[in-house]
Formats: sequence, C-alpha cells, structure tokens
Amino acid sequence: KLVERKVSAIYTANKNLSIKSPKNLMLLLIISTISLIAWKNSIPFSFGVSFTLSSLFMFIILRFYGVMVASSVVMAIMILDWTLFHGSIFNAVLILEVLVVGALLRNKRHNLFVLDAFYWFIIGGPLSILLFYLINKVVSAEGILLVLNMVINGLVNVLIADLIISYLPIQKIFGCKEDNSFDLNKMIFHLTIAAVLGPFLAYTFVDAWFSKISLESDIFELMNSTKINITEKMNTWEDNDFRRLRLKSPIYLKKFKTIVDNNPLKNSVEVLLADKSNNIYFASDNNKYGNTYNWKDGGHYIKVYDNVYKWHPEYKGITTDLSYWSRAYYIMIVPFDIVDLQVQIKVPLSNYADNVWTTYLNKFMILLLFCFISAIFSMMTSRYVLKDLSKLTKSSTGLPEKLKRQEVIQWPHTSIIQINTLVSNFQAMSDNLMSLFNEAKIMNNQLLSQTKELELSREKMKHLAYNDTLTGLPNRRSFNGYLENLLNSKDKKNIAVMFIDLNRFKQINDILGHEYGDTVIKEVAKRLSCFLKENSFVARLGGDKFVIVLSNADMKKAKKCAIYVNKILSEPIYINQKEEIHELYVSGSVGISIYP
Repeated sequence: KLVERKVSAIYTANKNLSIKSPKNLMLLLIISTISLIAWKNSIPFSFGVSFTLSSLFMFIILRFYGVMVASSVVMAIMILDWTLFHGSIFNAVLILEVLVVGALLRNKRHNLFVLDAFYWFIIGGPLSILLFYLINKVVSAEGILLVLNMVINGLVNVLIADLIISYLPIQKIFGCKEDNSFDLNKMIFHLTIAAVLGPFLAYTFVDAWFSKISLESDIFELMNSTKINITEKMNTWEDNDFRRLRLKSPIYLKKFKTIVDNNPLKNSVEVLLADKSNNIYFASDNNKYGNTYNWKDGGHYIKVYDNVYKWHPEYKGITTDLSYWSRAYYIMIVPFDIVDLQVQIKVPLSNYADNVWTTYLNKFMILLLFCFISAIFSMMTSRYVLKDLSKLTKSSTGLPEKLKRQEVIQWPHTSIIQINTLVSNFQAMSDNLMSLFNEAKIMNNQLLSQTKELELSREKMKHLAYNDTLTGLPNRRSFNGYLENLLNSKDKKNIAVMFIDLNRFKQINDILGHEYGDTVIKEVAKRLSCFLKENSFVARLGGDKFVIVLSNADMKKAKKCAIYVNKILSEPIYINQKEEIHELYVSGSVGISIYP
C-alpha cells in the first residue's frame, strides 16, 4: 500500500501544462506539426499495411496538456488531413481513441498501454469493423487486416509514448519537476511487452522489404517473359503486316490474339494493343475495357524502369488503403517502330494482394495473442514480486524506532532468492543496529575530540605552509599568493616590491656560527614586521633575503620606505651569549620594482 500511495502521489503531482504560456504553446505547435508529418509519412510494409508514429505524439500531448487540448489537436489534424489529403474515414476512430483513453487516464491512474488496449478491443476494433461493413457490405480478410493493423499501430504508439514519458528526461523540456523514481510494476510490464513487439516489428519490416523486392522481381520477370514471347513471334511479320494491323485488319487482329492466347503466362497478365490516341485494338479481357482506354487516367504513376510504370488509383478517403492497393498494377509499354501501336502488358497487384494480406493477418493475430499472454504474464509476475516487497516494506518501516522499543520483528520468508537475500541482510542489519546505537554515542565523543585535534593540526599545518619556521614571517608561498591577488585585483593600484638582501651576513655565520646568524635573522624579522599591515606586506624568502610589498605606492614612497628600512637595520644588535654581550651591525641592499 505504501508503494501504491507513492506511485499515485507521483502521478497526481503531474498537472497539465497551460497553453497560455508562450513556451508551452510553442512546444504544442511543434509536437502537433511533427505528428501531422508522421501522419502523412508512414512506414510502408507492403500492400497498404504500414506503421505510423502519429499517435505517439498525440499521447505525449495527452499526457502533458490534458484530454481537451489533445482532442482539439487530433481534430485539427483530421480536418487538415481530410481537406488537403483526402484522409480516410477510419481516422475518425483515432479521435475517439484520444477522447476515451484521456477520459480514463484522467479519472484513474492506470497503465496507459492497458487503457489503450481496452479501447481497441472494446470500442475501436468493433467500430472499425462496422465502418468497413457499411462501406463494403461485407467483412472480409481485408477488413480484419485493416482493423488489426490499426490496433497494432495504436498499441505500439502508446507503448513508445509511455516508455518516453516514464524513463526519458522529457519533463525538463516541458518545464515539469523531474522525478527519477520508477514504478517496478510498470517497468516489468513495459519490458515484457516491448520484448514481444520490438522484435516483431523489426522482423516484419525486414521481411516486407525483401518480400517487396522479390515480388517486383517476379512481376518484372513475368512482364519480360510475356514481352519476349509476343515480340519474338511478331519478328517474322513484315512492315505491311504491321500496317494492316494498324488498319484493324480482322485477319491480323486474329493473328495477334492467337499470339497472346498462346502465351503460357496469359492467366497472370493482361495484354492490350492500343495506338497513341488510346484507341483499343485488342484486349485480353474484352469485358473490362471499352473502345478507348488511357492507363494514366484516374490515378498517378511512377516510372520504375525503362517503359515500366507502377500505377495507383486516386485516393478518395472513403475506401481503405488496402482497397487502394488492390486496384494498383504494374504496366510495361512495348512500342512498335513501324506503326504508332504499342503493346501494354499489365500485372494487377490484386493477383498477389490476397496472399500477402493473409500472411500479414496471420502474423498480426499471432502477435496480438502473444501480447495478451505477455500482458497476463507480466501482471502476474509483478503482482507476485510486489507482494513479497510489500511484506518486506511493512517489516522494515520504522526499523530504528522498533529496535529502540525492543519490538520483535517478524521478517517474511519469500521464494524469490534475491528478495530472500535482501530480507536476510535486513535481519542481520537489525541485529547489529542495537549494538551500533550504543557504540555510536562513544564514537561521537571520540569524534568530537578528534575533530578539535584535527582543527588544531590543520591550523598548525596551514601556519607552517605559509609562514617561515624561524621568524614567523610569511614565507615565499605566502608572498607569491599575496602578490598574485594584488595583480589580479579589479581595483588596479600601483605596487612597489622591495627586495632586501642583508650585507656581510655570511661572515656572521662563518665567524660566530649559525646560532648567532639565526638570532640576527630573528631580530631583523622583528624590526621588519612593522610592515605587516593593511597596505604593506613583508615576507622572508629564505636565508638572509626579505621582501616588502607596498600597495598604492609610487617610487617616491618606495624610496622613502627603503631609507627607513636601512635606518632600522643600522641600529646595533646585542646578543647575550655565555655571559658575553656581542654587539653586531648589519645593513641591507634594497632593490625596488614598481608595477605597472
């Protein structure tokens, strides 16, 4: 219950975006445009069976903008489709899909895929079959295939949309607060369904591609064989024979008919003889063609090869895409050089449509069966897993407080190895947690003591890192940092750097020893420490070398300071050593550098 409440809270927190915001309105227009483009550019398999991603974007709009905006967008796309592209009447079923799924999704936070499957099997599928019956007065394999194609398109689109919404950071684009938590129940369901639909679509697309190539190859071979069969027999004709045929001589028309009738492939092709004015001289099917026939009329065609074309009828929007394909055909034009006659060899696609549709129908029915079985399996699996997780959640909730009250915890035992291992870990943790409570207090006191020691050590290390150990003055590292900060400061000031080198200091070390030398260095550092103030800085670089930095100083001020340095250095230094007082005198050489 705790898990279900959390998931419900996540869904409830996601409110619909307002189209009053310019950003949200722009995103809505972009997604709607992409949806319209996807609507008119489906992925064809063959013979009218296709796949489109248009509903995918509709469900994204439904999720982020709500059912009213999504329904309005779908209606607008339908109107544009019907007005500009003679859209199919079956597209009206898609409007109802968004309305029904949106209404169910708004009232109950169910699985989006399950809601869409409910719509198609209860409302969308039967309604599509009814529309097909009203148009064609019969429910054939073509109609069932049409409905199954729409159902699979809808389910795949809603699955992809749900995957994008659930697992991709698309919320950032829409300005929603991102939540990285996932519903395990939904994740198991998605993985199971995607494992069925994904490979099937990939296989169907590849199979359709190779089937199309194989089909076109068979059709071209059929037309070429017919062409060769006819032209080889007419090669024995003389020019006057062709002219008599052009004049519709009954004898030569009968000879041409005999040639066509002797074609072993005559049952698979249609052969016509026509002139450039589209007058029909001969047709293998007299009942189908009149005195004149222009194969280009009533549709559009594309050139496939030399003198080979593929013709499709004009799409009126009432008939289905499948009917549209069943009336298409390939045609080869074979002109004669002597007279303005041409042989037209037609191969109707209706000869192949039934077999292709039956194959797809069987595939789609098997797919839906496996989807149904997978959905049941995923629901049972997720329910089984979540049941054990709920038991563990109940036992581990408020665990520290329970241990403090010394309550006896009933740990569940499950048949899932991973969850059982997790239970064992929780149990071992609870056994050690009590002793940790007592140890924590002791460790806390120790940590406080160690923290104070670490703070003192850190301060001491910092002092050693930036100060000279002998004199306590800032060292070379401190000088470099101070000077770098002055040079990089936004408040540009004149800077004077004074380098001081003690004279004859080496003689003090050589004659009196390093102990006397260290005493002299300390005394000099003490006298120079007066420069450690706001606008000046002093540091020992090492040995008998010191440096003074003056900020906001010119050469005049620097010279004055150098004179003062020599003055304080010229005073005698008294060193009391072994009841003897030594009087020492030192001086310094000062070099000045001005910036800028």
